[in-house]
Amino acid sequence: MICLMKKIVKWFWGHPPFLCVGLAFLLSVVMEILNRRSIGAGFGFLLLHPVYFLCNMLLILLTLLLSLLVRRRIFMLSLVSAVWLGLSITNFVLLGYRSTPLAAIDFYILKPVFSILKIYLTPVQMVLIALAFLLVIAGIVLIFLKAPRQHALYRSAFVSLAMTVVAVFSLTRFMVQANATSAGFANLAEAYSKYGFAYCFTVSLLDTGIGKPPDYTADVMVHLAQQIERVSEEGIPSSDQQENPADRDESKSAPNVIIVQLESFIDPNRLSGVAYSQNPVPVFDHLKENYTSGYLSVPAIGAGTANTEFEVLTGMNLDYFGPGEYPYQTVLQQKACESIAYNLKELGFGAHVIHNNTGTFYDRHLVFPHLGFDTFTSVEYEPCGQKSIGLV
Repeated sequence: MICLMKKIVKWFWGHPPFLCVGLAFLLSVVMEILNRRSIGAGFGFLLLHPVYFLCNMLLILLTLLLSLLVRRRIFMLSLVSAVWLGLSITNFVLLGYRSTPLAAIDFYILKPVFSILKIYLTPVQMVLIALAFLLVIAGIVLIFLKAPRQHALYRSAFVSLAMTVVAVFSLTRFMVQANATSAGFANLAEAYSKYGFAYCFTVSLLDTGIGKPPDYTADVMVHLAQQIERVSEEGIPSSDQQENPADRDESKSAPNVIIVQLESFIDPNRLSGVAYSQNPVPVFDHLKENYTSGYLSVPAIGAGTANTEFEVLTGMNLDYFGPGEYPYQTVLQQKACESIAYNLKELGFGAHVIHNNTGTFYDRHLVFPHLGFDTFTSVEYEPCGQKSIGLV
């Protein structure tokens, strides 16, 4: 058995492209075990969904084949493998604290993450993570210095890369056309579980922002503008025709409009199997029964509440964006977006927002002006002990 294993290893070392294939297979299995937090489920993905598994394996193989283009082949293989395993381990750890898996956008929000890291990790855990990271870096450097150099295999590299690229694009195109998978995911956790870590993370890396619709033309926009104008002429006043609250009689003054987004509140009466001696939330029930109420679908659970905030303020669906994307960290850094604040300002209202975290958390100090808010009070400027959530 030992002799057979030695012959197999020697054969793989003598055929670098096949070495990359074997390593890609092993990495895919390990990554899916970590992604599903289960050894059985990891192998189950291979056996029950071989097409999805193959797609993930080919994506990993595509990065490993780059090692054929350099003389430090062992170093490159080690570096690429360490990156994939590092991402998978990070995803494994994250899933222990939240329901949303690791996506490329998480690296855009490292700044706000560092500010709340102490809530989830103890000082000892943070030190251990830092030490593990340094050990991996030290190991990669050591391999770079000690591993032997080999001849670059340009012909094998280009042929293997070309074949893999064609296979990846053909397979993913077939899967999308067959509705077996999708470039965008309504539920990130379900997508990672169904399609695999490598594929989903790659999509989250490449697919960001909102693509231009195929029917977005000057003629279509003119037609829409004419439709809006026609509706306005039929009885719905346009913004410049509507009454300004500041010009109204004081006896008919406009109301204050307050929106509170509170993620720490639940309705205890919805907990099954729990009884109370009296109603724990009588005021909430009174408001719910006597005024307009209902349920709201949100884009995230367990994490990503900034995206829920974005959807409520703008009415824009996060499905239009890339998988796991935070518009606060991407497009809204530079561009304005229609929002309820802008809509109310057209009616003469002012717009102010309060949030009980630092102004730089998710870059709200940059984003809120692009959402139409005139002023912003973050936790640094709130009275000591005051706990405000959000106010428009």
